[in-house]
Amino acid sequence: RSHFEAGGLNAAAAYYRMILKDTLPPKNGVERVAHGEACLWYARQALAEGKSGSATDWYQQAITADPLAVDYRLEYVTKALIPMNLLKNARIEAERATKFEPNNASAWKVLAGCEQALGNVEAAIAASDREVELTPNDPYARLDRCVIAIDIGDYETVEAMCEPVLQDKKLRGEATNYLAMVAYRRGQHEKAICLYEDAVAFGIADPNLATWNKSLAQHSIGDYRNGWRNHEARGLQKTDKAMALIIRRFTVPMWNGEPAPARLHVHQEMGHGDVIAMARYIPLLIERGYDVRVEVMDSMVGLLQRSFPTARVMPKAIDYPGAIGIPPFDYHIPMLSLPALFGTDIDTV
Repeated sequence: RSHFEAGGLNAAAAYYRMILKDTLPPKNGVERVAHGEACLWYARQALAEGKSGSATDWYQQAITADPLAVDYRLEYVTKALIPMNLLKNARIEAERATKFEPNNASAWKVLAGCEQALGNVEAAIAASDREVELTPNDPYARLDRCVIAIDIGDYETVEAMCEPVLQDKKLRGEATNYLAMVAYRRGQHEKAICLYEDAVAFGIADPNLATWNKSLAQHSIGDYRNGWRNHEARGLQKTDKAMALIIRRFTVPMWNGEPAPARLHVHQEMGHGDVIAMARYIPLLIERGYDVRVEVMDSMVGLLQRSFPTARVMPKAIDYPGAIGIPPFDYHIPMLSLPALFGTDIDTV
C-alpha cells in the first residue's frame, strides 16, 4: 500500500504478486484479507487497461477470498458488471452486499440502481427508501430517490426530497434541475425554463444537460429559434453519452453553413418521427447546390429515396455509430441540428 500511495506501481505490483503466491489458498483470516486486496489490485489494473473480462475474474477471486469485504463486492458491481450490462448478476451481488451489511447505505444505493436499470420499480423504491432512511441528512441519497420518482411520475416525492437539498449550496443546482423537470412534465413550461436557468446559475454538474432540457420547454411554447439553438447542447452534455456520441461520431467536421459545392452527409439521430419531421430540410439543401447524402435506418430508405430522388439515401453503417460503407464526404450534419442552422422559428416552420 505504501508503494502504491507513493506512486510506485511496479514495486506495489511485485509485492502483491508475492502475496498472491504466499496466500494461495488463504489459510487464515489475515491471509484472506491480504489475498483479497491483492486480487483487487489486479482487478483495478485490468480495468485501467480496458480488460473488463480479466477484471471480472480478479474481482470474483477477491470476493471468494474475502466474502465479507462488501466494498469489493460493490466495486465489482459498479466498475465491471454494470458497464458490461450484466445487470442481473449485478443485482445479485448488490443484494448480497445488503445482506452482509444491512446498515450500509452505499449497498442499498447500488441495489436501487440495479433494480431501476432492470425495471423493477417497486424494488428500486424500497432500496432507495432504505438508503434515505439510513442517511436522512445525506443530500445525495435524496437526489438518488428523485431519479426514481421522476421516472414514475411521482412528482410530490421529488418536491419533498428536493426541498432540504435546496439549502445545500453545492447541490442546489441539481435539486433545482429536478424541480424544473417536474414543472416541464406538468406543462408549466415558462416556470421550467426559469428553473433550468437557475440550475445552471447555481452550478449544476452538467449544465449542458439542463440547457438541452430547457430547449424542450422552449419548443413547447413555440420559442423555436432559441429552442433549436439550445438543443445543440445535447452533443456537449456528459450524462447521456450515447446521445452525445451520435453527434460526434465522425472525424470530418460538422456542417456549419459552409457554402456549396460540398458533399454533405445528413444522418439520423433518433426515431422514425424525427426523420420525417427533419426531411423537410433535404430539398432546401439540394436547392442550395449541395451533394446531399442521407443515412437513415433501413426501414426509412425507400420512403426517402422515392421522396428525394436527387439525394443519395443509404442505410445506417453496418458498424453504427461507426462509418463502414459510408462514402466519403466533406461535412456531416445530424438531422436535429438542421433547424438551428436554418434559423427555423414559429413563423417559418
